Amino acid sequence: MIRVFTTSFEFQGRTYSSMVQMTIDKSDFAMQISVEDPSLYSLLPDGKISYTSKSGLKTNIEGKKLQAQELVGSVVRSVEKHLYM
Repeated sequence: MIRVFTTSFEFQGRTYSSMVQMTIDKSDFAMQISVEDPSLYSLLPDGKISYTSKSGLKTNIEGKKLQAQELVGSVVRSVEKHLYM
């Protein structure tokens, strides 16, 4: 199953939007996220986040948070609410 949707997220006091393409089948979960604001490209090359897993989406990032990790966490949290629709 493929789902495509947009979502918004907050990062450093501003609201941004992203486009998400999610592919789910029996054993694989894949997600391609495009962040549409070029001001974030220094933290996300080309504004893209790609994620694949055999066990679904894992959102906990352990250890010290770098700015790019905080950004990815914000984007992924905005996607989570769409997973169970």
